Amino acid sequence: MIINSKGINQLKRIIAVIITLCIFVFNGCSQLNHGRELQDKNEIQTERQDSSKLDEISVDVKNNTYTYDECGPEPRNTTMYILIDYYELEGECLSSPFLEDREDFFSTINEDYDKRKVQFEEYIKSDLYKEKDVVEGMNSEKHICKEYIERNDKLLYSSIVSISETYGGNWMGGYRSFNYDFQKQENIDLSDVVIDYTVFKKTVIEELNSNPPEIQYVEDYSYYEYLLYNAYYGKDDYEEQVAWTLDKNGLTLYFGTSQIGCEYIYTIPYTSENINPYYMLLSDEEYDSEFYFDNN
Repeated sequence: MIINSKGINQLKRIIAVIITLCIFVFNGCSQLNHGRELQDKNEIQTERQDSSKLDEISVDVKNNTYTYDECGPEPRNTTMYILIDYYELEGECLSSPFLEDREDFFSTINEDYDKRKVQFEEYIKSDLYKEKDVVEGMNSEKHICKEYIERNDKLLYSSIVSISETYGGNWMGGYRSFNYDFQKQENIDLSDVVIDYTVFKKTVIEELNSNPPEIQYVEDYSYYEYLLYNAYYGKDDYEEQVAWTLDKNGLTLYFGTSQIGCEYIYTIPYTSENINPYYMLLSDEEYDSEFYFDNN
């Protein structure tokens, strides 16, 4: 069969119409799906913001503070200062694995600082202390481990533990976080909060490029990605992952000095499409994040 030029042009117009219709249908379906996703998200958000729909909980929070502050004999006046400040949690909605994880962490901190205290007291009484060159304040140490509650409502408990170590003029700092769902009675993983890891990583790296840390151990951001990856996929060693909390502003990430060379804190707001709306703030609660208040 021979098709003349007129027939070819008609065929082209028919194909163009079909392609246009396909694009229209595809875009319509995409918009419909997106609309449904937004509707589902809004419904979840509305549900989570209404605390009357949540189970009643009873959690007792008690502050524990331990302070040690001693100074060696003159003329060197070497000092040792220790502050451990954290919360004890009690309640039926707290699972034993969560409490055991917290208790193990703070027990390790207590044991470590008890050893440091004994070593210091033995040192300032020793001949080695007396024989060294007389330098005021030489070898002084300061150790601070303080927990800040960032969010504590009927839905969840989230806190950041700031760990500061000072030896003479050298200072290092790090973070450990605890995040727990009262309603589900289980730990909250970062993968529960962040919907898509690739988008999450891209968002953080873009922020680092726009507002880089003052000090960086490495020139690229591969190590930051390593810390993000470990946190998202649940590596056990907290020193090898970024700490994070859910506070009054959103999902907040904490990079420590011991990890990257300086402190770097960045918040992704709850309104981000990559944050699970389940964790939105409750509408009838007043929020005051302790670390944000003390450090900003």
